[in-house]
Amino acid sequence: MARSWLRGGVVSAVLVTVAACSSAVEDKYLVLDGSKVCEVFTPAQIFEYGVGSVSAESNNTGRDKSFSNCVWKSISSVGGSRLLLVSFDTARLNDWIGDKNGTEPVSGYRASLFGDLISIAAGPESGVLTIDSRSAKKPIREIAEAAVARLKK
Repeated sequence: MARSWLRGGVVSAVLVTVAACSSAVEDKYLVLDGSKVCEVFTPAQIFEYGVGSVSAESNNTGRDKSFSNCVWKSISSVGGSRLLLVSFDTARLNDWIGDKNGTEPVSGYRASLFGDLISIAAGPESGVLTIDSRSAKKPIREIAEAAVARLKK
């Protein structure tokens, strides 16, 4: 009797472990497909970042309809212009992200930072979220973390 209980306990422990590992892997995807790129940030966030209304938007463009982007821009007589650009590319391979330049991950997702531009791996092999925050009022990492929080599966 002790043996059958132990066997059942081992099976239960294995199932719990497998379930925990499976959900951790699933959590590492950002939902780019079907998300509207210009809705990644709330109006309050856009205001905090110091950019105005959408000045350019394209959805599902390119040969395989996998690229979308949104540009928010504002022009201030005091501070010049501010720009925030977000793009999704669901088909782009992302094996180059995070390996070469040692950028800290963004909320657990591989990232590569180049000045005011950050690219984040949206999945294990493909999918790239890119944010360009020239002159935004908030740091690029804070903006990237907000976008990742909104797009997590």
